[in-house]
Amino acid sequence: MKKILLIDDRKERQTKFTADTGIDLEEYSNILDNITGEDYPDYVKKLSQKDFELEHEVIIVHRSAFGETDINILDRLKNYCQSKHKKLIFFSGGISSTFYLKEPFEFLLVNSKVFYSNNLKIFLDDSLNSNINIVKIGYGNKWKLNIMLDVLEKINLFISNGNNYNHENMTRYSTFQDKSQILLIDEYIRYKEPELKNGGVTKSNLTKLSEDISNQIKKQVILDV
Repeated sequence: MKKILLIDDRKERQTKFTADTGIDLEEYSNILDNITGEDYPDYVKKLSQKDFELEHEVIIVHRSAFGETDINILDRLKNYCQSKHKKLIFFSGGISSTFYLKEPFEFLLVNSKVFYSNNLKIFLDDSLNSNINIVKIGYGNKWKLNIMLDVLEKINLFISNGNNYNHENMTRYSTFQDKSQILLIDEYIRYKEPELKNGGVTKSNLTKLSEDISNQIKKQVILDV
């Protein structure tokens, strides 16, 4: 059984990117089903069916691969991967920044250039040894540090956006968690939870939280953890 399914409707784009980065996808043919070119139409038909089955652990799809049927197939893939506990990656030139979700299933959004970068080789080399970590496609070998920095950036963007607060300069902590994706770093950083009032948190307490996380990241960089 091959672990990874890659569907890319633009064979010439894949050929160019892999030539630029020196990645030979044929070297991974024992773990990778690379569906492009003449093989692509049959997979479109397969995924258009109501009840499809995929043997792969990781499903990687060019987000615009299915033309007018995009929305239905992409939603169907999300539901399928959630119910079957599979990992899903969408890549596209229109994605401006990397986005990763750990729950309710592992899901990664990434720009095409990032996807076909050396990060893909890192991911495939690891997968040869049964170490499947899709985060490396988005963040590379230093994925823990890069995720922490990415979340810190989202935290600071949330803090600086005045539309997130009421007249008392408070916001729902659950809203902050969702938008900042702070839960992604829970297992990497020990930060002090901000003081809440009826589920709300002040802007000043979020600023203190940001400073705490920033200091924790600096310590990890110094220790090279």
